[in-house]
Amino acid sequence: MPAALLLIVLLVAAAALVWWTRRGGGVGAAQGARRRLRVVERLALSRGAALILVEYEGRALLIGQSAERISLIESGAARAAEPD
Repeated sequence: MPAALLLIVLLVAAAALVWWTRRGGGVGAAQGARRRLRVVERLALSRGAALILVEYEGRALLIGQSAERISLIESGAARAAEPD
């Protein structure tokens, strides 16, 4: 019985660790590091092409991606923060 309890505790701890790291936890987060690059949205246009809206240091960048290249389509000011 103690081995089964230990296994359950380890599984719960592993699930909690995965959840925490996916939410942005980790060494950098604990030290107050802030990500400067964030993918806001990605829209697939075809199998090999997409539009990607990226926020970088307060600027919004619209990027086009195809199988052969990646291009900056538009660059602008930061988007207003959306309420959660």
